[in-house]
Amino acid sequence: MATKTYSTSEEKFLRSVTLYAHTDNKLYYDKAHTQKVNKADLMNICAKGLLTVMKDNTFCAPVAFKENSGEVEVTVITAVTGGTVTAITVKSDSHV
Repeated sequence: MATKTYSTSEEKFLRSVTLYAHTDNKLYYDKAHTQKVNKADLMNICAKGLLTVMKDNTFCAPVAFKENSGEVEVTVITAVTGGTVTAITVKSDSHV
């Protein structure tokens, strides 16, 4: 049987959650890169299909996510040029 993921009443009208990628390949809740995203939040956002990543003033689409060594890793497409796709992997904070 398929695994079902349900939204809470607070998320009823939520369309997306934007998190911010930084040069350390971590995701942050804020543009100033002061508060790293924790593992549980990132897994929840990804599982519900809500994630958008802001990288260098560009909205990037996630294409895959997984838990690995105590972190959540998300692969996002950062550019598509002439049939070439550029992607990066960004992560949650491993200490939370």
